Amino acid sequence: MTSNNPNNQTQNVSGAPIDLNQKAKNIELKLDETEYIIKSPKSKVEEWSKVGREVSITLASLTAIGFMCYFCFQTIQSNKTSADDKKWAQSTLTFIVGGGVGYISGKSQKDS
Repeated sequence: MTSNNPNNQTQNVSGAPIDLNQKAKNIELKLDETEYIIKSPKSKVEEWSKVGREVSITLASLTAIGFMCYFCFQTIQSNKTSADDKKWAQSTLTFIVGGGVGYISGKSQKDS
């Protein structure tokens, strides 16, 4: 099926012409060794909402981890806690530190 429109323009619902060449210029094509990725341009609102969502998730995670570290340190330093509770707190702190080191080292390998 061919078009009678030589300027590559179509009309939208309101009847205004759409320049398909301009739409094609806004598409970003990334070539990778294994696959092709086609991305359409994102608006500033979409970009800022994604950044805001990532920042809020990061802050919530850091707050929860900070609370757990504080709780574990208080458990270890208290004279009223049992030896089993202190072992549990030490194991939890070890897990948190190991997770942080793994996250940082994995992040640096991805960035390279």
